[in-house]
Amino acid sequence: ATDILRTDVTSSIGKGYNYNYCGYRATLPVTAMTQNGTYKISLEFKAGGFVKEVGVNYPSSAGLASIPSKVVGSKLYQLSWTAPGLQITSSDYTPNVKQYVDNVVWKDNALELTGWITLEGVNLSSEASVEKNILVRDSAGNELGRYLATDVLRTDVTSAFGKGYNYNYSGYTVSLPMTAMTSDGNYSICLEFKSGGFVKEVTVNYPSSAQLSSIPGKVVGVKLYQPKWATTGFQIGVSSPKYTVMLDPGHEGKYPFDPGAVNSTLNILEYQLNNQLASKVASQLTANGFKVVYTRNPDLQAAASLEQRADLVNEVKPDLFISIHHDSSTVSASRGFSIHWSSYRYNLDTSGLTVYLSGKAYPFVRQFKQIENSKEETYIVYLDGGSEKTMNIDSDIVVKDSTLCSAAQGSQKFANILYGYLTQLDYIGPRTNPVSDHNLYVTRETNVPSVLFEGGFLSNNTEVQLISNSANQDKFAAKVSAAVVEYFK
Repeated sequence: ATDILRTDVTSSIGKGYNYNYCGYRATLPVTAMTQNGTYKISLEFKAGGFVKEVGVNYPSSAGLASIPSKVVGSKLYQLSWTAPGLQITSSDYTPNVKQYVDNVVWKDNALELTGWITLEGVNLSSEASVEKNILVRDSAGNELGRYLATDVLRTDVTSAFGKGYNYNYSGYTVSLPMTAMTSDGNYSICLEFKSGGFVKEVTVNYPSSAQLSSIPGKVVGVKLYQPKWATTGFQIGVSSPKYTVMLDPGHEGKYPFDPGAVNSTLNILEYQLNNQLASKVASQLTANGFKVVYTRNPDLQAAASLEQRADLVNEVKPDLFISIHHDSSTVSASRGFSIHWSSYRYNLDTSGLTVYLSGKAYPFVRQFKQIENSKEETYIVYLDGGSEKTMNIDSDIVVKDSTLCSAAQGSQKFANILYGYLTQLDYIGPRTNPVSDHNLYVTRETNVPSVLFEGGFLSNNTEVQLISNSANQDKFAAKVSAAVVEYFK
């Protein structure tokens, strides 16, 4: 020990003696206390030939309790007070871990985790004092991915749990990509904590399964990733999406492509609204665990005929097909959304068919197609008073089927579900006859449940401003997604 001048001691208890150099300061390394157990701390006093050893006297157990334990190497050293004096207990370090994930959100195709972790005996007073990594492990415990977390200042953690320790840099944030989790199964998300030579790995602890269930799954590539809670901690379940939804952004693009309806007063083109809404619907569906594919990329302008779209649907065979359009009319006051499906599916079912024209019903005979002016035209032959008559299907006739095939049944079911959800919107209502069974090309020529909706009128200068509003489009997309979820329940 180093002697220290302490005239205060002489003044207080000297009683004729000079105790000026009774003071001392000593640095006590713990290198001698390598075995588990309790070690007494004694003071040896030598003066001339006199030697005296006494247990170090600490003022009170209450005062000693304020001195934190300390991790050195693989041992935890804890000061304690007993009747003989000061003691130090050495034990294998099994840290008391506290951790919490404050937030988990999807950012693009990665999960962003924000939280904190503390280990008893480890001060985290600076960014340099700790390194944190998020690990991805498969069910066999193999490490598949390692992602360095960014340290975050969390003085609130020190205030709440410090008890003598500085936990200011217990916080972290990390972006967790899905690239390491390519096979179906459950993956554990672990947190590796490094400080000095000490390394500790724990499974990430999320506050509750109820909170975690509010985080939607997300389709990345061809897989559905679902954050979830297991008894062992935070996991991500990976599976193939159960259902595929094909979206069809109506029309093509600016001239020379087909722009669809045009509001020349406000310079708004239908294809632009279709693209915007299709992208928002896709985001909502993906967040709800559906695989989304397109008939055409909504970010590009390109030719895409109705025939090409229908052929693609029949090739891909999605579980549901939704064509996205917006309406127009010569009557400027026309407003509202509408939903269209077709019971007539000539490719799938030719029984129970009836032709309707001007309020009258006629027996269906057959359908045929032919090319006119480089375009495919569909004609319907029906009986009128015993004579066969022929009309283009795009004229005033409607073919309906009284014996619905499964694709038509699904179309009718989804059309009615979608109508129920869209009526909940606060900025737009349904138009007259909002749900119609008639023969639009992409609803009659596709062999899967299919619906086309019109999301409001471009020809109405008031309504077009509402339907082009991004916040309103978000509302519309959310209702479409909710309807899809309901449809597949």
